[in-house]
Amino acid sequence: MVKIICAGFQKTGTKSLSRALEYLGYNVYDAGEVYMYMRNTWMDFFKGKITIEDVCREYDRQNVDVVVDGPANYFWEEMSKYWPDAKVILTLRDDEDKWYESIVKFYKGIVRWVGKLAYLGYLTPYGYLTEKYLTLPYHMLVFGNCNFHPLVQDFSNVNNEQIYKRKYREHNAYVRRFCPKTKLLVMNVKDGWAPLVSFLETKMPEIEFPFRNKVNSKNK
Repeated sequence: MVKIICAGFQKTGTKSLSRALEYLGYNVYDAGEVYMYMRNTWMDFFKGKITIEDVCREYDRQNVDVVVDGPANYFWEEMSKYWPDAKVILTLRDDEDKWYESIVKFYKGIVRWVGKLAYLGYLTPYGYLTEKYLTLPYHMLVFGNCNFHPLVQDFSNVNNEQIYKRKYREHNAYVRRFCPKTKLLVMNVKDGWAPLVSFLETKMPEIEFPFRNKVNSKNK
């Protein structure tokens, strides 16, 4: 049964949080595990063949303790109803400008390193189905468009910044408004272990907080 639902957007320190929770002994399914072990389940969901409850049952079948990143972050509320005892963690950046700068840099990096290969992968049955029924639908749900996807690459769109920042604000505000305060932790990973171990009521680890993707600041 899932114990922790991480509702934070990408590039809010989710990789650092994922590593920290793994160190604390949780079985964490981040984006990589989703594409490796939950790909078909989420594709069936986006095809309309199964419900979000069916998705949750598959997570239970695979003995997952923590869900991080998409698509689970978008469906935190439905999953919270399915696992009513699960805690919710919302990771935030210092401000939306830093988040937007980071996510643009991230997706431009993907385009630079794998963008051309994405077209080749899209031609394979695996790649085509994954993009059509998982990655692209998720981008549309979260961001309202697919402009940063390697198959689109519409980085010059003058409306991107307004749209993406608004989606970020709306998501965070919704989580803070509707998640019961008794089960919600809003954190910036640059604050390290302290808020996390207090929230989870566990001992302070003897190692430093495992920051990932750190560039100039600890919550990159």
